[in-house]
Amino acid sequence: MKRFLRFVAGLIGGIGIAFAGLLLIIYFSKERLLTWLIQELGRSFSAKIYISRTQVGTLQALPSLGITLQNFILTNPRNDTLFTAQAVELHLNLWEALVKKNYRIQAILLESPKFWLIYDRKGRSAWADVFHGSSSSSEAPSPWALEKVRVKEGQFIYQDQQAGFLLMLDITDLHARIEGLGEERLHITGESKGLIAHLIHKQKTWLQAHPFSLQGTLTYEGDWLLVSPLRVQVLGLLARIEGGIKLIQPRPEVSLRIKDLDLDLQKVRRWWEDAPPVLDEISGALQGEGEILGPVGKGKLPRLRLQATLRTHRSFQMQGYPCHALYAHGRLRWEPDLPHKSALEIDSLFFAGGEQDTLYARGSYGIHTARLSAAFRIRLSLDHLRVWRIPHTDSLSGHLEAMGTLSQSGKKWALTGEGTLREAIFPAGAITYVAFRLAPDEIIIEDLAGRYKDFRLRIPSLKVRSYARLWD
Repeated sequence: MKRFLRFVAGLIGGIGIAFAGLLLIIYFSKERLLTWLIQELGRSFSAKIYISRTQVGTLQALPSLGITLQNFILTNPRNDTLFTAQAVELHLNLWEALVKKNYRIQAILLESPKFWLIYDRKGRSAWADVFHGSSSSSEAPSPWALEKVRVKEGQFIYQDQQAGFLLMLDITDLHARIEGLGEERLHITGESKGLIAHLIHKQKTWLQAHPFSLQGTLTYEGDWLLVSPLRVQVLGLLARIEGGIKLIQPRPEVSLRIKDLDLDLQKVRRWWEDAPPVLDEISGALQGEGEILGPVGKGKLPRLRLQATLRTHRSFQMQGYPCHALYAHGRLRWEPDLPHKSALEIDSLFFAGGEQDTLYARGSYGIHTARLSAAFRIRLSLDHLRVWRIPHTDSLSGHLEAMGTLSQSGKKWALTGEGTLREAIFPAGAITYVAFRLAPDEIIIEDLAGRYKDFRLRIPSLKVRSYARLWD
């Protein structure tokens, strides 16, 4: 028994001495590791690297060798900051590092990194001339794999000052795996989640502090960055993106297809707290597809085209008003180079509510021009207006049928059309029947029959000019 205990004690002591020696070797290899890292980065970048402190990992990192670079800063030769990180933690194969002197990175952990990609008003980027050209060696590189890349609490900033565009992403977490499959060929799989901190174009904020998530595969091959597929979720909107980005000069060309676009209306408020509360009551979905095409960078943004259909699955309540069905089919076209052509077009819209209320409409809205035009046909019970809390409608009733057009530009509105009003009752009287025609500057009333207080009314024809001033 004593011999066994002495054996165990000797074994533990031997292991302890071995680990102590191992840590000593690792510690004295620190400068060699750092020199190797800077040399490797220097092969790919014409950049300056600043590191405040280097720390070799403890036994917890075994069987890999961990080295942490504190306050990592990457700048171009003009000292423009390109990338920073509070800490860059590298994990290398321990056996290869100590015995073969081959420092092969297996994993990278980036803590609080910040990545800038900014084009100034002349279309220049701080990343210009940072990358070296491809090696002239005829020997094909061996396949390699970076098993784990993780980003914690990072930030990505893309700005094109010529285009007036800013995208800022706060990355909560990112996991990826990168494989080198030969010369100029990479395969990346991973997922990420975070917030779209800012999405600004032409000094207008389109998105701010909205969650997003990404999951998919990227392949870099030759001049192409291929996407197949990339699953995106923003504000509860799900989409699958396929295609590629051709990395050519003077600027990359985007060619992406948006497939399986899907939005569950009841889930929107989980992502978007300021969304209308009525969305909690609507059981329905928005489904569609689209494309992103064109150059990006140096003052250019790709054009976006979407088409989608909105359907509700069952009836819902809106401020106590029963809504039976809602259907809409439309198209979104965003043209950064031709702002006047950017528009939301509703090809068809149908709504049914109340007892027999219906609305058919189509129209368009200019995104940059802020111009609205629409054609409609409506049937409405006036007693439902009180549900919408419209002033002076508490005791109003009747049946309205009308069709017409509506346009708006700035503060100017124009309404044209014709219709009838039947069995309308209001505090001072009633209208049995009236037909009317609307023009932008006049209203023509025909065949009005009704009463006002104790008087019966019968008006064959009446024309009122500048009627819009009644609401000024």
